[in-house]
Amino acid sequence: MAVRDSIHKLTTMLTSNYAWIAIEDLNVKGMMSNGKLARHIADGAFSEIRRQSEYKAKMRESHVAVVSRWFPSSKTCNACGCINEFLTLADRERRWLRSKGRNETVPCEAGI
Repeated sequence: MAVRDSIHKLTTMLTSNYAWIAIEDLNVKGMMSNGKLARHIADGAFSEIRRQSEYKAKMRESHVAVVSRWFPSSKTCNACGCINEFLTLADRERRWLRSKGRNETVPCEAGI
């Protein structure tokens, strides 16, 4: 019961306070194959959060955008939209680069 109540409170808060909500389309089935994380992922109730967000957004005239799992959101600068193709999962500090010319990149001032 506590999980269902928390999901209702979360989705109500999101749809009440934000006009646009982006939800990433995750490969839950693939993540469930990781034995160490499977129980926690199953407890996450991702589909229920998405379902409630979508129907509450319609009631409150807000929008839910489902983002493709292949969209490079972690590599995209939130300030200017530049995509850092060189960023790897091992990188801890994001260094945003924008293309200056053919083979030259410079730091993105907006993303610093």
